[in-house]
Parts: sequence; structure tokens; C-alpha cells
Amino acid sequence: MSSTNSDHEPGGIPDELQELIQDYLDERLETEGFVRLQETLKKNPAARRLYLDATESAVILQDIAVEEESRAMVAAEKDPTRWSSFRWIPLASAAAVLIFALVQSQWFSKPAVGAELIAASGADWLSEEIMPGALITVGTQLQLASGSVEVAFASGATSRIHGPALFEIESKNQGFLHYGQAYSVADEDSSKGFTIRTGSSTYVDHGTEFITKAAADGYSQMLVLRGAVDANAEGFESRRIPRGSGIGFDNGEVPMMIQIERGSETEAFDFPSIPPPSSDDYASTYPVSIEIDSRGRPGNKPSIAPNSAPVSVLTNGRAQKNHDDPEESFFFREDTTGYLLFDLQKSVPVTSVQTYSWHRNRDKPESTMRAVQRFTLWGAKNERPAGFPDAENTSGWTRIARADTDIFFRVDQQANRPPQQACRILPSGDSLGEFRYLLFEVLPTSDDADIPPRHTFFSEIDIFTK
Repeated sequence: MSSTNSDHEPGGIPDELQELIQDYLDERLETEGFVRLQETLKKNPAARRLYLDATESAVILQDIAVEEESRAMVAAEKDPTRWSSFRWIPLASAAAVLIFALVQSQWFSKPAVGAELIAASGADWLSEEIMPGALITVGTQLQLASGSVEVAFASGATSRIHGPALFEIESKNQGFLHYGQAYSVADEDSSKGFTIRTGSSTYVDHGTEFITKAAADGYSQMLVLRGAVDANAEGFESRRIPRGSGIGFDNGEVPMMIQIERGSETEAFDFPSIPPPSSDDYASTYPVSIEIDSRGRPGNKPSIAPNSAPVSVLTNGRAQKNHDDPEESFFFREDTTGYLLFDLQKSVPVTSVQTYSWHRNRDKPESTMRAVQRFTLWGAKNERPAGFPDAENTSGWTRIARADTDIFFRVDQQANRPPQQACRILPSGDSLGEFRYLLFEVLPTSDDADIPPRHTFFSEIDIFTK
């Protein structure tokens, strides 16, 4: 078959395309040519129109084919040489099949509906506004500056999106949370396998209620409120996360996973999968020094709170004995950002870091603010950096992990914050990296306008190495 790219028929249709179509109808088109024809039809609307015009007669002939086929067979039995004159019958069928496939394809069909917007509250839209009751097609992105919207997927799952957020409808049973927060319920049989993707992870439900938080840089966290969720991320084995437990992924400088779980509120510090405080970790068995510092303290006030236990309680291999035990807990002053600098004395491969907290106010039991863990963990391999890292300048530190347990445990229903909490930071490979210095940048927290920000009652910090 010849190919002429320079000569064109009227209308700007290349001769090559017309030859491809003709060879297809004559059953002379080989595999390579068939692939070229398909690709051309996908990309070029004019080519599709030409193809449809060229094969229209074949479609008409197919209607006649059923009636004529029996006569053709009889004629062929009487005179076999006449069979060739009826070769258009299978060609007509083949042409019709290809036309049907094209008509059913994405180039001719309307976009599929993936969800419906069923509610909005104070929604300040950055993308095109969508009103409650409107159907949402697959591929639509919902972008909010503030407020919230709720979508019902065609599968029966629902997600409430809280701004600022960017959420994309990927299918009737899947969404992509680029950033923001999503509270999802997928407890229908038809919604089994409902999936929320983020820039660093994929969460697949098993009849669940869960909350997902994602940052624009790819960091994500997820808490299971009911049922179970399979958490997946590149470089990590899939993990099934049970009710009351959370997990996070960060594909930043140090790819890592962070587990966050609620404890039994007993001296045993029992958690679903995170082990209790250990006396066998590196920080408890080797000479490790800990320095404390802070930012934001007025005057010459010390960093540590007046009634805090000394920093040595963080590596004594045990936790406090009750829920309001400042003498056995380390915590910073309320008006500071605190820094805990661990010097491991030499650079070692760090395989995991685990932090524990426990607090329920004895006079106001509903107050559990000192259980919250909000910190960023930084590392340095050999030389100690001169300053502290911040948003503008890391000052030579490598960011390892970020943790905010309130993201996991505070949901729309204002569920009670667990008084006993544990975080475990794990690598995607053999270790988080080789570090001599580990720096915890610890932030205070508050959820009450009448109560100043409070610092975490840290019970123990375990550091494990190879």
C-alpha cells in the first residue's frame, strides 16, 4: 500500500487516511496500518467523519445482509464462482462493529457521572460553583477556599470536603484529595472498595467511616473511625488499619510512614499495634544527651514548665503511672515552641522513633489537651547545625516526619480526644537515615478560646537503631 502525505483530497484529508479506510473495507489492512487508523480516528474529528461517511453504505448493507445471506448461500452452492460477489457481507459487519466501538468510546459518549453534590455550608468556591442537587462528572475538580461541601458518589459512598481543599471525582467509587480534609462514609455493599487517593498514599475502605487529611506537598494522614481501611504507599507494604488507629505518609526528604494510635488508658500503655515504652531502645541503653530550648518565651523564663519532670524521664524506659502525673511527664512552658535535641554521640542508622503521651485533667476530665502530640522531627548526620529549622530555612537539618494527632482524633462530631496516644515513625526501607542528632520541634495546642495553648505531657521517647 502506498503512503502519500503531501497530496490531499479536497477538505484537507490525507490520501494515506483514505487508503487506510479503503484497505480496511477491502480486508487488506495489516496490523500496523490498523493501529495507525485507530490512532488517527482517536485524535482527528475530521478523520472520524470521513470514516463514517465511507462506511455508511456498509451499515446500510448490513441491514440487507440478513435477508440476502440465505440467497447468497444457495447461489454459491449452484455456482461456487459467484461467492466472491458476496464478500461485502462480512465486510459490512466488520465496519459496523468498528463504528459501534467508536460511538461507544469516550470520543462520542458523554462524560460519566461520578457523584452528586448533596450539601454545601459556607462554601467559598475557587473552581466553578456547583449547587446542591447537581450531578458531577468524572474528572471534575472541586476547589474550596473555605467552607465545606458533601458529595454522594454513585456507589453509595459519601465524602464531606472541608476547605481549603482540592478534591477530584475520579470515578463513581473513588476520589483524589490533592489537599484539604475529607470525612468519608462507605458502609453500603455497593461502595465496598471505596478509595481516597492522595499525593503519597491510597486508602481503600472495608465498610468504613474515616477521615483523610492531605497537604499540597503530598503529606497525608488518615484515621479510621469505624471498620477498617487498607493503607498503601509506594515503598511500603499494604497495612490494614483498624478502628481508632491512624496512619500517615510523607514522600519528602525522608520517605516515611507514621502510625498514630489510642491507648488503653492504663499504666500498661497498650495500643493496637504500637508496642509500649521500651527500656531496650538506643536512647535508654546508650549514653544519649538531651538539650532543651525554646522560642517565644518572654524574658529569661526557662523552656521547661515549672512543675515538669526532668528531661531524663523521656529515656528511663517506662511511662507515668496515671493520667495526670506531671512529676513523671516532661512538658514545655505554655507560651513557647519547644525543642528537644537528642545527641546520639555518633551517626547511626535510625530504624524507628516512638513517642508516648497521657493526660486527662483530674479536675476537668473532659480536658485532654496535654495528650495531643504536635511535632516535627528533624535529623542531622554528623555536624550539629548552628540554628533551628523553620519554614524559610532548614538551617542544615533534614526533615524526617511531621505529626499532629489532633488531625486524626478531631472529627466533625467532635469525638473525644484519646487521653493516651502513641506515634511510631517508620521508614520505607531499612532505616530513616543515618543521624547523630535528632531534633523534636514541639508545638503547643488548644481547642478552647478560654484556655491558653498547652504542651504535651510526654511520657517516653524511644529511638531504635540497627
